[in-house]
Amino acid sequence: MSRKLTVIKQNRQRRRKLLYRRILTVSFVAGFFIISGMFMYSDRIRRLREAEAQFAQLQQQKEEILAQQEYYRSEISKLENEEFVAMLARQVYFKSLPHEILFRIGEIGGLEDLEDLEEN
Repeated sequence: MSRKLTVIKQNRQRRRKLLYRRILTVSFVAGFFIISGMFMYSDRIRRLREAEAQFAQLQQQKEEILAQQEYYRSEISKLENEEFVAMLARQVYFKSLPHEILFRIGEIGGLEDLEDLEEN
């Protein structure tokens, strides 16, 4: 009977060791998957933030291009006006009509000054 009890105790110890090994193995595998998942998640978050930053930069460039496009459209519409072109030719390039004599008095800064002159 004592031999039987000893065998039973040994079996219990073996089963317990086997159970601990299984629990340890499952813990390592689960830990590996959890850590791998965390790295993949953090990598995705990093790429998402980079994409958001790039999107914001592209949005800003788009706004700048649209503003520049509007500016050039207004310049085109001004250059389609014959009176403005004539005034521009007289002020900047010193072109005159056959009966006119032009005198230069002071400096003109450029198109912005001509726009001011056109408004007045």
